[in-house]
Amino acid sequence: RGIMTCDKCGSRMVGNSTSDKMKGGRKQYYVCGGYLRKGKQFCSYAGWNKQRVEELVTNRLRLALMWLIMNDNLTEELRQYFLDNNQHKYAQKKNLENEVDFLLKRIQLIEADIQSGKAKAYHRDMLEEMQNELAEKSTELSRYNLTLKNFDVSEEYLASTKYDIQAFLSLLDQEVPNVQLLNTIASRFISKLTINRDTKKLYLTLRLTEGDQILYEKILVADWH
Repeated sequence: RGIMTCDKCGSRMVGNSTSDKMKGGRKQYYVCGGYLRKGKQFCSYAGWNKQRVEELVTNRLRLALMWLIMNDNLTEELRQYFLDNNQHKYAQKKNLENEVDFLLKRIQLIEADIQSGKAKAYHRDMLEEMQNELAEKSTELSRYNLTLKNFDVSEEYLASTKYDIQAFLSLLDQEVPNVQLLNTIASRFISKLTINRDTKKLYLTLRLTEGDQILYEKILVADWH
């Protein structure tokens, strides 16, 4: 509930908002909330078969969550997501380390030339400039070392997440699941659901969080048939 959005206007899709009288009963849809509130001038009507949407979401989500709790997959996926999202920070830190190392070596060479009497008059000015630059780069590197965190997820979080996933999977497998409880647990895993009207593909964003921090996010794709 509250996670499916219209791919055209971004409004929430509303379940159980309309139906067609069929020979076999009533056919329920998810319908664009923007269309319902403001009419077709705001957004063209978009209705998706509710039962089919939930079937695709259930099947795709079940496979993804089952894989996460197998072996040590959950930990490894969280670690890889962390590394991918901090890759540019580690690269910048490495560049700073290389620059500091280069400046140190150049300063040592110039100082050696000065002591041996081989240095030119301008070398002392170069030495001062390099020493100032080294101080700036070293300070910047120290800030990076203080702010750049290593991957760290508690065992309590891993255990709690695995428990919730197993509880969710058990609910999905029930013949008549507790819908309210199902929606409550599902909100921990699903952050967004969209169906593209042109490609007929369903995009489901699977997300794991701890407080305000996103620890893992992956877009699951399914074809609409």
